Amino acid sequence: MKNKKYITTIVILLFCLTSFGQKKSSDYLLAFKDKVGGKELWGFKTRKGQVVLSPKYEYVQTDTMYHIAFVTKKFNWIVIDRQGKEILTPFIYDNGSDYVVEGLFRYQENKQIGFANMKGEKITKQTFEFAFPFSSGLAAFCVGGHLERLDEEHTIWTGGLWGFIDKTGKIVIEPKFTKVRDFQKQYCEVWTKDKKHVLIDKKGNIYKLLTK
Repeated sequence: MKNKKYITTIVILLFCLTSFGQKKSSDYLLAFKDKVGGKELWGFKTRKGQVVLSPKYEYVQTDTMYHIAFVTKKFNWIVIDRQGKEILTPFIYDNGSDYVVEGLFRYQENKQIGFANMKGEKITKQTFEFAFPFSSGLAAFCVGGHLERLDEEHTIWTGGLWGFIDKTGKIVIEPKFTKVRDFQKQYCEVWTKDKKHVLIDKKGNIYKLLTK
């Protein structure tokens, strides 16, 4: 019951975020809800009302499907294509499927994280132990480290070294920082191995020393 409550709380926000993440066109499916065996479940149909995917999902993350959709089956988040095939397992964030940021989302594979676009295509050749969403065209990834539980609901990734990839999956800054924040336009706050707090550019060069 607790997991169901969490999913219900975030599904409206995810509904909006995923809709904006998918490219608009006239070729899409519409989510619809119907009762099956006494339960209200979601499916997808054409704009003319032809059912393409019968109702079998507890929640859907968007009201329209262009190429893929984030849905729950047996209350587990999955990514499906227009034929209903399960193609990816999304990274779980805030007890729900990962947010779509800059047209990309994180997926999980063999307990590691990669990135995929809104066609369901993987953009990274390799996966990482942990990675943050994209910001200003780059995403931070970590080599080493481990997940640490703060309380019943929250965890953080600690340890390891951080670097950055671009939207082609290419490593543009090698993992060499002990802590990082998101890029804000051209610069990002990071902490070096010798505990310096600095601002770097998108090539990993130190732009400004913030604290010694």
